[in-house]
Amino acid sequence: MSTKRMKLLIERFFEGETTLGEEQAIYAYFRAGDVDEELEPMREIFLDFSALETPESLSEEGTPASVAAEVPLEVSGDKTSKPWWWKVAAVIAVVLTLTFGTKYMADVRERDALAAQYGGSYMIVDGKRIDDLTEIRTHLEQVLASADRLEKQFGGRTFVQEAERDLLGAFDDPVQRAEMKRLLNE
Repeated sequence: MSTKRMKLLIERFFEGETTLGEEQAIYAYFRAGDVDEELEPMREIFLDFSALETPESLSEEGTPASVAAEVPLEVSGDKTSKPWWWKVAAVIAVVLTLTFGTKYMADVRERDALAAQYGGSYMIVDGKRIDDLTEIRTHLEQVLASADRLEKQFGGRTFVQEAERDLLGAFDDPVQRAEMKRLLNE
């Protein structure tokens, strides 16, 4: 096989455009021993690749010599052109990477902010000490949600407001009631 044809095959190999038969032709060329001086530096690379060949791959797409003879000297068309679905797949991959990457970085920033603000904090739940800030946050969110439910259940009035009203209602003397109201509002 001519050196020019082999160079073209090697170029197509590194661009990922060779068929299995063309790859076998490259491997056979380097295994044969009569390698052009210019291609000698690549010999070890392709001998290593040829060692990875499986017995099933040797029977597909014809013999290596017949495939190598069919390789045109020039490849027409745009070498960078890929099928449309490659472009769609690339866009989907980029969108997914950005989406999950952004979410991951937001989680990391949130964890760092929690650690900076509440580092060393803990809480006791059911007799167990909890040091994990994300778990503490979950428990706090549950407590706040429960408090919101109770507040809505009692018509928006808090227990403190009801207790103040009951306390002030217990004073018959208007002067004492006014004094207690002043003390409560301080």
